[in-house]
This record gives sequence, structure tokens and C-alpha cells, in this order.
Amino acid sequence: MRSEKFRKAMNVNEVDISQLLSLIIDEHKINDISSETSKTVYGDETSVEEIKDDDDDDVIIEENERSLELCKKATKFYKGDGVSVNKKEASRLYKESADNGCKEAMFNYARMMYIGDGVPVNESEAAHYYKLSAKNGNTNAMFIYANMIFKGEGVSADKKEAIKYFKQSADEGNMCS
Repeated sequence: MRSEKFRKAMNVNEVDISQLLSLIIDEHKINDISSETSKTVYGDETSVEEIKDDDDDDVIIEENERSLELCKKATKFYKGDGVSVNKKEASRLYKESADNGCKEAMFNYARMMYIGDGVPVNESEAAHYYKLSAKNGNTNAMFIYANMIFKGEGVSADKKEAIKYFKQSADEGNMCS
């Protein structure tokens, strides 16, 4: 059940956004679409190039030795490597590691929150950490966060912002995009 939700996050409903993805993949189409199509796709006449990230809440912290050690420890609790499996402790350690700058922990903690892997589902917390992970270059996080924004899961639905993250994910080589 939990992994099914994660699989759904990685899959995009083609009927809903096939036009968006085709525009994202072929930037020339973005420039050539008519004003009416732009209004339909974006809700106004804003182009993808004009979309800016006005959210400065998510300060990116550099990875450090402590954050990497916490992440390794969290992974041991998650997998039961030398210790008993304890996903609640893994989640706590991933969060602490993520808050101290570990890029891998940002994604792992977000995933646990999103699907409720050993912890209660918390989509808003998942969205926050997927966004942090995306801002740190994780293309899977970019794609999942875009999907969450598109659907309004844990955050307000915002198709313009979703397009930005879908495009960035594709531009950086994510095969899901």
C-alpha cells in the first residue's frame, strides 16, 4: 500500500498533463504557442522562463561530516544493518541529518513522510523536504515535488510552479520527466 502511493507519485496522469509535459520538453513550443493556449495551460500568459522562486524559507545548508554520519546511522536503523529495524528512529535521524544539510537524508525523510513508512503520513512535511532535496539537485525529488504541487498534496496546487520543477527535472536528465 505504501509503496503504491510512492509509485503513483512517480507516475504522472498523462491525460491531465500530457500537454504540459510536451511544452516542457520542447521549449520551442513554449515560445510558439498562441496567447490562448498559454492562457489555457498556465492560467495566464506567463511563460516558464518568467517563473521565479520567491520562496526563501528553504535555506540550503552544506553537507558536513555530522550530517553524513547521522544519515548513515539512520540507514542502519531503516535497514536493520547491525541493529534492529526501527523506522521511527530512522525517521528521527534522517530529519536531523537533513536539517544539518545531508542531501540523501532530505530525500529519504521526505519519502518516509510521504508514504508513511514507519511513521504517520505527513504530506506537508514531505513536500517541504522534497523541495529541499530538489533545491539540492535531486532530480527524483524535483519530479515528485512537481507532482505534489500539481495535485495539491501537502501544498497548494500551483501548476506554474509544478511546470518549473517538471522542466528542471527533465533538463537535468530525470527519465520520469
